Amino acid sequence: QQQDYAAANASQQRALEIGRELGDISLEAWALNNIGYVYQAQGEVERAIEYFTEGLRQLEASPLPGAEVQILSNLNRIYFNQGRGEDTIRVSERLIELGEAIDSKDAAFSGWVGLFAVHKFNQASEVATNAADEITLLLAEATNAELTVTVAKELLDFYATQQNAQQAVAITKIGLDAARAAENVEKEVVFLRSLGPNQQALGNYAEAVAAMNELLPLIEGTEGPE
Repeated sequence: QQQDYAAANASQQRALEIGRELGDISLEAWALNNIGYVYQAQGEVERAIEYFTEGLRQLEASPLPGAEVQILSNLNRIYFNQGRGEDTIRVSERLIELGEAIDSKDAAFSGWVGLFAVHKFNQASEVATNAADEITLLLAEATNAELTVTVAKELLDFYATQQNAQQAVAITKIGLDAARAAENVEKEVVFLRSLGPNQQALGNYAEAVAAMNELLPLIEGTEGPE
């Protein structure tokens, strides 16, 4: 694997040289991003940050939103994993801004997830609640079932602590659909366990019963009545 990393680094370093020789900001920025990603994959995060930051500096003179979104998304993960809350917030807000400017749901999603991750432990935070609501809307159109399941479970836990049954139901339905698409029975059970009580809390008794009827065969390991 180290040989693969070395080969990838070498090819991207060459791309960086060519980009600089030609004055091609796009090629240079993407090469810097890719080199940073190689270092990130190897766990050399400070080197990765150096290359990502240099890539962003190059884009100041010649804005390329797609490249900026990719670099910022990579930085966001590093900063959050390092516990650098202020940097995560700064990068996340820029991603949200870019998402709105270029109509990029991926950029907006990455930004809102970053803000939510920083603020979610403060249940009174309006930022966390707003971020959770925005993510819920974006997840409704997401196509990556496994990612949707993971994020939906995080949001469900958050809404549960807030005792927000309405939003809990909304995100549970999204997570449930994604769990079924991913054939993840374990998470399907988790979402159905939540759906019944929250529907009941909203006074939706028929829906609560229907959720329990779907849940029981999964718990019992049967296919249910024909």
